[in-house]
Amino acid sequence: MIVEYIRYSIEAARSEAFLAAYATGAKVLQADPHCLSYEVSRGVEEPTHQIVRIEWDSLEGHLEGFRRDAAFAGFFAAVKPFFDDIEEMHHYEARLSSPALPEKGLPTLYDWCGGLPAVSRLINAFYDRVESDDLLGPLFPGGVSSAHREHVVTWWSEVLGGPAGYSDLGGYRRMVTHHLGLNLTGEQRLRFATTMSRAADDAGLPDDPESGPPSSLRRVGHPTGGGQLADRRRRRRGSGAALGLGRRPAVPGLSSVTPTGGRSRL
Repeated sequence: MIVEYIRYSIEAARSEAFLAAYATGAKVLQADPHCLSYEVSRGVEEPTHQIVRIEWDSLEGHLEGFRRDAAFAGFFAAVKPFFDDIEEMHHYEARLSSPALPEKGLPTLYDWCGGLPAVSRLINAFYDRVESDDLLGPLFPGGVSSAHREHVVTWWSEVLGGPAGYSDLGGYRRMVTHHLGLNLTGEQRLRFATTMSRAADDAGLPDDPESGPPSSLRRVGHPTGGGQLADRRRRRRGSGAALGLGRRPAVPGLSSVTPTGGRSRL
């Protein structure tokens, strides 16, 4: 990733016009595939100082892609009246930054739900339901063994942002290999999802973090309430990533594999 910084000196009387110009140009940035994000900031101590920060996928993406695209003319026309106010314009390569996931200051889903004890309750509640389920039960003719449950707890712990224990066992490829040939129907896949959702209630997992501030919020040391959390997530550039999912969020048994028949074993 390349970060472009453009530093302007804008008199107070032209400040709003400057912001409006970049608001127009931002429509072009938003549509460009090489632009990852952008922001316009004004100095607090020195309000005449304005900085435009644009993240590009690469230097070539900016110079050879964006600037040579026909849409660039529209962007430049919008900001051209302030070209002579530029005091610095350089590209920088990011070398160290805060982790993207989980978002800085927020817990992972693993921490949010209560860590290993909560994931264990979830998986055991899920398989307790599976064993008596008419669609999913036949996948485990001898019942769900404790070893299988432990492996799935390890898998989901890592998926939710916890310890990378399943990677040590072989990771995603191992999980997919064990689920090839299940010949799962669409109805079984739907039952899997609904059963997992009900198991979350059985296990007493916290509510959706955007719906309110559950008591578990304080247990994981989160400093804000649910409403503030939701506001922060909405403001986050490029929002849409699930809270805390720092590893591949695949679901056992729901992968895009070619089913031919077999028995589940994680």
